[in-house]
Amino acid sequence: MLTGVVLVAIALHSFLYWSILQKEMEVSLLAQDIANEAEKVKHLSENKTLFNETSTKRDTLNSYFLGQKDENTVAFLVSLEKLASTNNLTLEIQTPSFTPLLGKTKSTTETKSKDPVVLKNEAIQPSDLSKWEILHLQVRVDGRWADVMQFIALVETMPYQVNFTQANLTVVPDTDLKGKVRRWSGVFSLNVLKNK
Repeated sequence: MLTGVVLVAIALHSFLYWSILQKEMEVSLLAQDIANEAEKVKHLSENKTLFNETSTKRDTLNSYFLGQKDENTVAFLVSLEKLASTNNLTLEIQTPSFTPLLGKTKSTTETKSKDPVVLKNEAIQPSDLSKWEILHLQVRVDGRWADVMQFIALVETMPYQVNFTQANLTVVPDTDLKGKVRRWSGVFSLNVLKNK
């Protein structure tokens, strides 16, 4: 009978030992899961902070290209009109047209150039060309020479990739002989990079 009690005690002890080992393994796995989740929460919090800190910079970066929506193109045209009116110019914008960038740009090659225009063109990789198009505009302005030159300078400094492809300036014939200020008429063709 004593042997039976000893055997039962040994069996009970073995069962308890095995149960404790299983529980320790479960606790260890749960502790590791908790540590992993805490690490994920920490990274998520850091990413949210970084996202919030860079939101204005990302918005600024996105403003360098005309966006996908038609409102962005209209806003750009309105900004051209405002630049002209603040420079005492009359402005006429002819119907804009769009051309896909794909097929217009040669494949990008490595260069050691420090020219910002070349670097701007190389910033767009060939795989990304299908996402871009070019807005073509022909703009006519009339006003004083200094105002026309100021307008051109301001358009070139706009936060968009704007390239003048053609410029034609002529003196407007003075019908009033008393006029002391010469008027100039300019027709400019320009291209603006736009996201499709």
